Amino acid sequence: MGNRAKTDRVDAELIARLIAQEHTRLRPYTPPTADQRKLDRMIRRRANIVRIKSSLTLTMSNLSGFTAELKAVSNKLDALIAKIDSTMTAIAAHSPQHKEAQQRLQTIAGVGLVVGMALTNTLERVPFRNTDAFVAFTSFDPRANDSGNKNRPQAPIQTRLRRVAAMWII
Repeated sequence: MGNRAKTDRVDAELIARLIAQEHTRLRPYTPPTADQRKLDRMIRRRANIVRIKSSLTLTMSNLSGFTAELKAVSNKLDALIAKIDSTMTAIAAHSPQHKEAQQRLQTIAGVGLVVGMALTNTLERVPFRNTDAFVAFTSFDPRANDSGNKNRPQAPIQTRLRRVAAMWII
């Protein structure tokens, strides 16, 4: 701390200081399982397809003469989304604990397949100490001096989870 230079040596010293001071609170990193990685990829790709479908529908909404073609493309995208959903369900079925946790989450009003999958996948992989840690991880809780208007980079998983959870809240 206090150094303006950003070098490997400075980074190593900072990491060593962090470990020395916070070693009792640190947990070992557990990489995601193959199924967790697959679910993350499927959730991300499903979101992209839904976004593309919505964009296409809005783009073509004011043009006449393309209704049949737009309906055909929309039906194909719906079929692709359904296939992704069934693939995600099959992947989740590999782990009885995952399937049970997801089904439990889906008993909450508004939590469907995608939100249940995203939450279960995150909660299984990241051992949060308490609910405050989970809220901080997802960045739903603004920091001090944060009006919510400042653009700070977020980790991709936090952004995706926040987007899915925001859709659930709406």
